[in-house]
Amino acid sequence: MGTVSKAVPKDCRIDNVRRTVVCITFEEVRSLSRTVEHFYKVIERVDVSKTSIVFVNVDKPLVDVYLRREIEALGGRVIMPGKVVAVYELIVTLMKLNQIQKAQKVAFFLESVVKKFRLFPVNEVITHSLAGYAYMITGNKEKAAEIFASVLEMNPEHPPVTEALESLCM
Repeated sequence: MGTVSKAVPKDCRIDNVRRTVVCITFEEVRSLSRTVEHFYKVIERVDVSKTSIVFVNVDKPLVDVYLRREIEALGGRVIMPGKVVAVYELIVTLMKLNQIQKAQKVAFFLESVVKKFRLFPVNEVITHSLAGYAYMITGNKEKAAEIFASVLEMNPEHPPVTEALESLCM
């Protein structure tokens, strides 16, 4: 409550419901800020060639809508490089904090990370898809469309990317 007291002027009356909402919002921002710090540390430490993360259907509630669609489209089981996942989740978190410019810079970084994975046996479709989604959620529709087009060259009938590309054209 101390932070709320500092944020709300003393002469302002605030009911308990609004005070609770303000407290929750402050706590979410603090939590998301700690999450950002954590992702930066993970990204620095993760060995590109040795760390993979497996997502299965039961993990879908834990991820954003685009990654969820990828898991469904790829049969309910996806193996992805840990660094790609960490960078993508960092972008999603930065967008929740409304740090758009930082998220855009990280999206550019994600694209460079994804290109490195051509050297490793990973699912190129999903790693490139995430780079496209990163550009899409940060507002760079042209770059997202370019990446989605390259994904469709790899897999012409990939429903999540087809849907994302169609939504960009609307």
